[in-house]
Amino acid sequence: MIAPAPLSVVVWKWQAPDRPRAFEASYVNILAASIRRNYSQPHRFICVTHDAAGLDSSIEVVPFPVTLEHVPAPRGVRFPSSYRRLWNFSREARETFGPRILAIDIDVVVTGDLTPLLSAPEHFVSWWDPRFKWKKVPGGIYLHSTGTLTHVWETFDAERSPRIADEAGLRGSDQGWMSYLLYPAPKAWTVDDGVWSIKWLTPKAPLPKGVRIVSTPGFEKPWSPELQRKHPWIKTHWRE
Repeated sequence: MIAPAPLSVVVWKWQAPDRPRAFEASYVNILAASIRRNYSQPHRFICVTHDAAGLDSSIEVVPFPVTLEHVPAPRGVRFPSSYRRLWNFSREARETFGPRILAIDIDVVVTGDLTPLLSAPEHFVSWWDPRFKWKKVPGGIYLHSTGTLTHVWETFDAERSPRIADEAGLRGSDQGWMSYLLYPAPKAWTVDDGVWSIKWLTPKAPLPKGVRIVSTPGFEKPWSPELQRKHPWIKTHWRE
């Protein structure tokens, strides 16, 4: 019997009816291919979704264990409701995903070798930068040993938790609750490790040396012609 890969890359794909951003299967395929190019160690790529149509055969599909679609983000359409992703911290997630996960947004652009990032030994590695300007633990990029930090899932209350995090000045949905409970993380990646937001990159300029991952918050995404015109390097990396 072949032992399961020690790391699983986990994405969640759904389409909220009130959101203008559509996440298609082809975008998941591109992300999976990008990670294969930039991480040579054995790993699983898992998409949690109820709609597996169009996903590459190499991608494992896990049906939603929870949805929480009835729980809106406190600030309305500015932030999507992603509370369902908190299930990554459940005890059951270890049985489904394996011992270690890289949880990552579908709209992240992988631009360099991920091995230095994914070799961190800590049970939880977040992403942080002084430019965040608040005590933020992003929900879209983190490394986690499943079965630890289970209080993040077990203490979440759909009625109370979103308000508690929002009143503490912690924005977003899942990241608001994660920030409330987990800041500061035992280890956090910074731009020195190669983890960037596209907001910090100069349009029309070459990609700086050492960039490994670029997050694309907001409504302009890697598949957007407008964003590709601003940052031509995207076309080099956003491909199968």
